[in-house]
Amino acid sequence: MRTVVIGLTGGIASGKTTAARYLGGFGFGVIDADLLAKQAFEMHLSKLKALFPEMAELPLEAFRTRLAFEVFAKPKALHKLNALMHPAIRALMKEKQQQFEEERVAVVFYDAPLLFETGGDAFLEASLLIYAPFALQLQRLMKRNAYSEEHATQRIHAQMDIEAKRQRATWVIENLGSQEELHRKLDVWKEETLSAFLAARRP
Repeated sequence: MRTVVIGLTGGIASGKTTAARYLGGFGFGVIDADLLAKQAFEMHLSKLKALFPEMAELPLEAFRTRLAFEVFAKPKALHKLNALMHPAIRALMKEKQQQFEEERVAVVFYDAPLLFETGGDAFLEASLLIYAPFALQLQRLMKRNAYSEEHATQRIHAQMDIEAKRQRATWVIENLGSQEELHRKLDVWKEETLSAFLAARRP
């Protein structure tokens, strides 16, 4: 059976990374979109510097930091960056998917915080959202990163609204309590929903 790739996403501080780690423990494949983005950045550094010549002479880490600030503040800069990076990341993702298919891994999760923002869900068979409402995201982010309420709010609003993500997702798991509770919900989802989804695909 062909490898199934499921997008795994969530809002900042929703618990997506915890879910990815837990699902990976069952032997499912996990592709880390952030890691692919870092690889794509390094592979296309010269092109990036050509796109943003005003900061091209900066050392690597300073360039990375300045670029992140620019695209956070300026939509046009973000559009330029995305036009280069998104196809590069998708190409790397396809390579990883092929590796998992060769290893006969049945299910792979594409761990992508900006899955819907980038349109990445259009290339996948289904998506799983780890959901936490805005107020809980805010509380967790302020505690985890020692952010002010204003800074935490800005970071959350830089992503697609979590309720809009909920409407886009194939499946939603609410992460409103402890890590252990999230693990239990993932267990149930894996045994019931995912198993039924895979069974329906069998010839």
